Amino acid sequence: MKYVYSINKAVINLWTPLVGLNFTSKNSDKINLSDSYIVVMNHVNVTDIFLANKCLKIPGKPLIKKETLHVPILGWLFRMSAVAVVRNDKQSRNLAYKSLKKALNKGDSLLIFPEGSRNNDSIALDEFKLGAFRLSIETGVKILPVVAINSRSIGNDKSLIIKPGSAQLHYLPPLDPSKFKGSADKLKEHCYNHMKKEILSFDLSFRTN
Repeated sequence: MKYVYSINKAVINLWTPLVGLNFTSKNSDKINLSDSYIVVMNHVNVTDIFLANKCLKIPGKPLIKKETLHVPILGWLFRMSAVAVVRNDKQSRNLAYKSLKKALNKGDSLLIFPEGSRNNDSIALDEFKLGAFRLSIETGVKILPVVAINSRSIGNDKSLIIKPGSAQLHYLPPLDPSKFKGSADKLKEHCYNHMKKEILSFDLSFRTN
């Protein structure tokens, strides 16, 4: 996974300036790179994948929809590094959950989009699924919220085409599951509120001042 992650980052670093993309991060210095995390990120469009590859300092094993494996080039890379799931198949979801938990117990980090699918609606953030937060409570691994800002200005959820522009990845403070008294729901709600506040404060699609 770390090998594939390094290749992805090198390619993205070369590719983004050539096509007029400017990806930057904020507050990445506030995390401990020697720790494992369950990274949770909002999901707007395909831009998020490239933004995460460019700006996420942690090689997190991603949870992806199985159909993503058929995307040219990206699908090949995901086959080597990701956990794929068929969302409407209970057996597939259970197997994916076990694989993710096993990765955490080995000391790997994860990358999960807790909204479950891309959100390019008029609302800042869709409701979260519980899985990432259950994993955090059960394993003791901290949640690291990161927020994609201004992805909507570059692409949309109906197309793989993106246009020149700037987007940022904002790191929020890690969340220690021991602070939430064993409640995945409370951890989820806390994380959701903080990420939504960040989007409303900084994303140009939602700022009112």
